[in-house]
Amino acid sequence: MSGQTMTTVLRWALYLCGAVVVSDAYMTRIDQCEPIEIPKCRAMPYNMTQMPNLVHHNTQENARLVFEKFEVLLEQNCSDSLLFLLCSIYVPICAVSLQPEAIPPCRSVCEKAKAGCEPLMNSYNVSWPESLDCSRLPRYERGVCVSPEAFVKPVKPKKAGCTKCRKKKLSWSNMKKHNYNYAVKVQMVRGKRVSENEMMYKVKLAQVIFSGRTVKFPATSDVTLWVNATCACPKLHRGREYLIMGHAEGAVSKLLMSPLTIVTAWKESQATQINKWHVRSASKSGQSQNKKKKIQPENKKQKKRPPAVTASPKAQPKRLRVSTTSVQPLNLKPTHIKPVIARAPSVPGKTTESSAPSNVSDFLNGYTHGGRYYTKELAKKYNQATLRAART
Repeated sequence: MSGQTMTTVLRWALYLCGAVVVSDAYMTRIDQCEPIEIPKCRAMPYNMTQMPNLVHHNTQENARLVFEKFEVLLEQNCSDSLLFLLCSIYVPICAVSLQPEAIPPCRSVCEKAKAGCEPLMNSYNVSWPESLDCSRLPRYERGVCVSPEAFVKPVKPKKAGCTKCRKKKLSWSNMKKHNYNYAVKVQMVRGKRVSENEMMYKVKLAQVIFSGRTVKFPATSDVTLWVNATCACPKLHRGREYLIMGHAEGAVSKLLMSPLTIVTAWKESQATQINKWHVRSASKSGQSQNKKKKIQPENKKQKKRPPAVTASPKAQPKRLRVSTTSVQPLNLKPTHIKPVIARAPSVPGKTTESSAPSNVSDFLNGYTHGGRYYTKELAKKYNQATLRAART
């Protein structure tokens, strides 16, 4: 073998050895990647991480213990960027092909999360943690960093006829508006498509919060919910507990799930709140029925009011009249009645209220009353005295 040939062989050998060394180093870096174990971070646009992380945790268990301290803040929904910031720091993306160290989040992500959540933390006398210092993170224009915008989400083909589910909110206004027939607590068992336009859910009935008169639940705990649509909306997950408030159809009480049905994850406080709303709704419907019953007779039997009396312009004011019913004046009759003459005593020359006239002329000029004889003068005086007594 000539010297030139030997040189060529050595060059190829060194080249191949170098390739093997590079390949082994690359495979060693790949082995550093591990699946994400923190539950809340599994929703990140990447699924592999590497340790140590950006705060020098060597295991995901150590990172999880610190991450759980922020879960209370995450539940407040103070910023949409907070979850991405925490996950990219405690379980950073594994991209050994780009750089061997963990890639930090961009400074803009940290600043958005801090702007939304720091005021809430300060209200509880808690300051923004030093481990999330935004000034230590690189800007997108000047360094390597990750942000939510850097990940392109794959577009999934939509099924024909399916649209995004719009969940009905559990509220008093929706309950009053849609007049639901039942409210139950159930546990999802399984789902099955019966036909192209119909699907059924098998659930276990755990609690009946309220039900209408037309709704009849089976003796067993197994209940079927029917979805009359090409797409199951909303979707129920096996083993989870739900509150379902909806309508029933037909005499057999076929429980329906429609776009108006309220489906939400079960909470113990929901039963008490729904019972209050149900009692409130029942009392209002009863009051409205009583009002209708009261209004109907009044409309049918309306009393006719007498027409208003208006005084005519010529009407004179009424004078005070003195009642004389208790004491009445004498009802005098002419003295030609014979029985009076017969009973009157004969006293010649005298004419008193108890004596009779002595001759025919005096008799004709006098009056009798109650069997007594009165002259004109006595009768006139008697009448005047009677009227005066009545006026007083």
